[in-house]
Amino acid sequence: MKPTVTWVVTFDGARVRAFDWRRADRTLNPIALGVDPGGHHPAFRDRPVRTHASVGPARGAGDPKTDSERELEARFVAAIVAALTQHAAAHAFDRLVVAAPPRVLGSFRAQAPPALIAKLQAEIGHDYVNTPDDALLTAIEGHVAP
Repeated sequence: MKPTVTWVVTFDGARVRAFDWRRADRTLNPIALGVDPGGHHPAFRDRPVRTHASVGPARGAGDPKTDSERELEARFVAAIVAALTQHAAAHAFDRLVVAAPPRVLGSFRAQAPPALIAKLQAEIGHDYVNTPDDALLTAIEGHVAP
């Protein structure tokens, strides 16, 4: 009988780490997901957007139509979803555990196809990208039923 392969992926809006989780050994083995984070520098403007009044020469400050930070996060999460979908189609893993901050986790849920959601065993709404592997392992064990 083939052993069940569980991948753990933790990410925020700019970085990702992926592991092959061996539950019996309590180990997280790093794997290459194939996602390039690239630069994470949104194009912020120093000055607010200016709008013209409908009548007269008056102008006023306005809000930008898009949020550069969220756009970068959405593109990065889309790259993660694409890579995971490709690996799932190749039967690289049977189950998936995802850990990300709540806002990024919501973006993941919105973009993930049903086939990937079907493999999802647990979602952890916390950022473990910059934490030691032991903290991530403890969180996984606390969220995944035996």
